[in-house]
Amino acid sequence: MSIKLNPYLIFDGNAREAVHFYEKALGGKVVVMMAFGDMPADPSHPLSDDMKDRVMHAHLKVGDADLMFSDTYTGMPYHPGDTVQIAIHPEEARAREIFAALEDGGKAVMPLQKTDWSPLYGIVKDKFGVIFQESNRSNFTQTSAPPTKRIKFLSFRDDKNLIRFPFCDKLGIGNVVYYIIFNEKKVVIIESA
Repeated sequence: MSIKLNPYLIFDGNAREAVHFYEKALGGKVVVMMAFGDMPADPSHPLSDDMKDRVMHAHLKVGDADLMFSDTYTGMPYHPGDTVQIAIHPEEARAREIFAALEDGGKAVMPLQKTDWSPLYGIVKDKFGVIFQESNRSNFTQTSAPPTKRIKFLSFRDDKNLIRFPFCDKLGIGNVVYYIIFNEKKVVIIESA
């Protein structure tokens, strides 16, 4: 049995703008874009003019990947966040161009740089609050193994708290980067016991 997953991005009335932004930034192609107003009218649930213009479903093809989009229904709660991130793996020749396009109106969380796992890796939050992790592996030979060691627990200290939790696997620098980004906390201490 095979299964295919794709990110589905939800916006609050600006999905159409987002689709065209990603189409240009990522070099994608719009497969379909349907507004709520394109659907047959239902007299028992009339749509406002604003609602008719909102995107019900859009599909953007980027290489072999699929991004899907929708606007919320007017009045529904909308809470943008970083619980879903998109990993993108462009060829090195386009990596900086794509990162700059996504950063336009947004901000670099981690500028593009060489890491133990990629010659160019960076994290950018675009103007819609969507976070992209960009990683390039082309023509990359790792010169040394990432730092790893067997540990029993991790301790992180932010401005107010010491956070300690069990950890029974090898820790590489990538795990620390993801912790920092997902929780938006600065790691001050990492210890093992």
